[in-house]
Amino acid sequence: MNTSGLQELLLKNLKDNELIEIPEIGGIIGRNGDIGTNYFSTNPYISRKHIKIYYLRGSYVIEDLGSINGTKLNGLKLYPNTCVPLHGGDVISLANMNFEVKYR
Repeated sequence: MNTSGLQELLLKNLKDNELIEIPEIGGIIGRNGDIGTNYFSTNPYISRKHIKIYYLRGSYVIEDLGSINGTKLNGLKLYPNTCVPLHGGDVISLANMNFEVKYR
């Protein structure tokens, strides 16, 4: 837990086990996003602004930003511009990449 009392949110790539830290204030993941910029910038299947992750009403949420190749949470396609809560162990699929949601 960090100094604000929020649990630290991480995304673990299921292919290479790379951990991506999500800032407390959240942010945008994509080729032109502000989270893991170098990690996503070369993947042509990830939209420029693919998803947004942020803290809302007591939990972190994910929102697809109208990405071309879509986003899935635990195998279910997310509707664009609709926020869905994230839980530890959830699997986020961004185009051709899969991540496990981790809290610490």
